[in-house]
Amino acid sequence: RKPPLFVVKTDDDVFVRADALVSHLSRLTTNHSGKVPAIYGGWLVNGAKPHRNGKWKVSKAEYAGEDFPTYASGPTHFMSFRLARRIVRRIDSLGSKAPWLRLEDVSVGLWVKEASGQAKVHLEDDRRFHKGRLCEPWAVAVLIEQGRPLLFSFADVQNAFFSLLASETKLSATHPAAESVPRSAAESVPLEEARGDGPASGLGGPPREGECPEGTSLEEVKARRACEQERKVDSRSPAA
Repeated sequence: RKPPLFVVKTDDDVFVRADALVSHLSRLTTNHSGKVPAIYGGWLVNGAKPHRNGKWKVSKAEYAGEDFPTYASGPTHFMSFRLARRIVRRIDSLGSKAPWLRLEDVSVGLWVKEASGQAKVHLEDDRRFHKGRLCEPWAVAVLIEQGRPLLFSFADVQNAFFSLLASETKLSATHPAAESVPRSAAESVPLEEARGDGPASGLGGPPREGECPEGTSLEEVKARRACEQERKVDSRSPAA
């Protein structure tokens, strides 16, 4: 059995848009001609300084440096399996001297720095891996915070699920779910289109007469919100 190409870490309070994540990692594979090198990515943090007091305190005995190495912000980040395997071997060889902090995302950055001494590591800084905010249509993963509801409609989430399911059923012609996936959902949608950068953005297609538009591009979301607001106003107006 072949090993996976990537390892993705995420927290349990993160909404991961699985179809966009798969498309993103597939694009990285394509960019490197199908051979995935040592890649580490997510929302990268550069030049962060250790807090010597407070909740995220790191003492000088734990880490004497003035700046942390580049690391991917904790909620969601990824690396190629090749890099993960290299890190494990390097940490094993260092034994008790291996760098370790209770800040897991910074620790991973330290390990990547150790592994980069053996061969080049490609860093992928991508702001679609959110630390917080509303779930914009172009996001890959978003930290769910109290008072910050997700912007996706039920139809958007359903279409994302169908797209992921379809990509899995293509791996096996005998998969029992293959016949249950609608053709429109089974077709692969490029990430650029899902973000609204392509000519046919969104997954829902044109709205039927009398319905608000669907889809996850920024323009489609704005149009849907305006349509829903207009309907609320109309429903309050007295009948002619």
